[in-house]
Amino acid sequence: MTPRLQAALDAVDHTFDGFTCAADNPCTHCYGDRDEGLPELTIPGTLLAPDLLDSLAYRTPSLFTDHAAMVRRILPQMARRLADGTLHTYWPEQHCLARSNWREWPTSQADAIRELIEAWWEDLVTTREPHHDIALAFATFAAVTGDLAAALASWPDDDTANRHLVTVSRGWIDDLINDEDPSTSCSSERSRRSRRSCRPGT
Repeated sequence: MTPRLQAALDAVDHTFDGFTCAADNPCTHCYGDRDEGLPELTIPGTLLAPDLLDSLAYRTPSLFTDHAAMVRRILPQMARRLADGTLHTYWPEQHCLARSNWREWPTSQADAIRELIEAWWEDLVTTREPHHDIALAFATFAAVTGDLAAALASWPDDDTANRHLVTVSRGWIDDLINDEDPSTSCSSERSRRSRRSCRPGT
């Protein structure tokens, strides 16, 4: 982990420390129809079970009374799991940060999130064997920042990053040949892997 990413994670911890949300903020029908909702969300700093965090991170915003409050509550733990590779990136456009208006949040919060996602991407793409699939990670980075052109422009000029770019570009070309949109990385990545698994010698 780069010093920049570590500092960004620490900043998220500091900025979002103490945030909570109501126990019945999420749709309780999605979580076993528990009468008490999710009381752990009301206790600041309490670590959530991994499966619960994964679910909350990608759950449709309309299933929350206050989606932004939920995102603020889970952000410190979610950020660290994203950094260590234990939070998946299979559905980039459904990531909670991609579906929240975090850029409209108070400046200190928006700045902390922006630095986090930029530091995470830089750390990932300059690592020879990253925790996440680079194509899906880039799609997540672009979805969260909301600017595909800027995301592409931010690709580091580094030997390792350039090798990742070549690999991802081949996948994008594969998508285009098959009349698929490279930016819809979830379905494209899965179908691309399926196609490759059917090729002779693979």
